[in-house]
Amino acid sequence: MLFGKPIAQAKDGEDTLTVREHLGERVFLCNGVVLSRLRGNTIYTGSYWDYLLPLPVLYPNPRVLVIGLGGGTIPFQMERTYGSSISIDVVEKSSKVAELSKAFLPQKLAARIIIDDGAAFVAKAPPGTYDVIIVDPYKTYALPKEFASQEFIDSAARALSDRGILAFNYILDPSTTALMQEGMASLKRRFGVYMMTAPRASGNRILLCSRVLTAQDISESASERFPDKRGAARVLAEYASMRAFP
Repeated sequence: MLFGKPIAQAKDGEDTLTVREHLGERVFLCNGVVLSRLRGNTIYTGSYWDYLLPLPVLYPNPRVLVIGLGGGTIPFQMERTYGSSISIDVVEKSSKVAELSKAFLPQKLAARIIIDDGAAFVAKAPPGTYDVIIVDPYKTYALPKEFASQEFIDSAARALSDRGILAFNYILDPSTTALMQEGMASLKRRFGVYMMTAPRASGNRILLCSRVLTAQDISESASERFPDKRGAARVLAEYASMRAFP
């Protein structure tokens, strides 16, 4: 995909943002790092984004916050799956990323796009604002350190509903692994923490954190309520094997 046809490009300070396409598959890159992927106009990507898609089924009228837009894969998937029943806010630090995402996506998002610092935005959110908060603020393979801090974890816990879920895309990069290990004690003081591999051959892990819901609660709800059980069979199988983070 690094050699696919360039669709659009922009400079964001020292960073180069690029949208490329090859054989119907489109990627959104920052300095060669893939931030988003879509396969034509289909919902599933075959990668970690798919493993976040079942989370809204746990709530009757889900309110979702995504930290980090990239090209917009997560809100695109969720809007295609849940339609008008879902409310999505996306916080993106870079206005250039938000603008170029329009060239990446096959259709305009209904989600509210907010240009702000993700950690600062969560700190300002009223208690119980969201049912799901997804942390995916990458432009390299390193998680920005503020998202593993005690301050952010406390803010996220406050911004979530009682049965809410804080979800991390956890990349197996040495710096990210070290940060998550540092933040794990803070997470475990606030939440039960569960992990799944997404997908098994990738370097991505999904951490799901909840004060109330167990891994079994999450897995059973996803399996019973997700509208496309056949299309998401691999994803739901991974939910069924989800385990407590060691």
